[in-house]
Amino acid sequence: DKSREIIESYRQHPKVKKIVYNEMNSGSPIAQWMKGMELAETPWVWIAESDDWCMPDFLEGLKPAFQLPDCVLAYNEIVFCNEEGAAIKNAETLESTIYERSDFLTSKMVLSDYLCNAGMVIFKNACVQNINANWTNYTLSGDYFFFTEIARQGKVYASGKALACFTKHDKEWSHHLLNSVNHIKEDMAVLELMLNRASITRQSVKRKV
Repeated sequence: DKSREIIESYRQHPKVKKIVYNEMNSGSPIAQWMKGMELAETPWVWIAESDDWCMPDFLEGLKPAFQLPDCVLAYNEIVFCNEEGAAIKNAETLESTIYERSDFLTSKMVLSDYLCNAGMVIFKNACVQNINANWTNYTLSGDYFFFTEIARQGKVYASGKALACFTKHDKEWSHHLLNSVNHIKEDMAVLELMLNRASITRQSVKRKV
């Protein structure tokens, strides 16, 4: 797909600090996340995978988070697009919200992962060291595990603006594994972790159900 050729065209760009290629496919998106976070030298990190892209004002929409000392995670709403880049369904514009950690986890992450795509999120790199190390063993719910562990460490800012985009493919790997037995097992393990490590209660889970 000429991706390496395109990447190389940016090698001398003043805002590109590192370009790293894998010699072989690791088979694990989580391993690539770890490599990227280890290379990152900025306080905030955005993980954009191969099907992720964003509007030019993506960071502008999240700017209020940078003025919140206790904010550890911020996100824009996401638009799902087809392979031609056209929106399959436009995301609804919502009010911007600052969540306390327990409010965010209870309202957005209990029993489902609202942050369904990494490309909609930025997070504090310093918080990664406080994450339960088992998250790297998850093959289907690693992102769910990761973002709940980040969010439990402070405030979350939601811009409410649809500034992140994800290209959906009919044959994408994750689509066929959605709601599989292993996926459900991993999601339930993440829920149990939230109950044990974050400020949510079993009563709040029951209300959500």
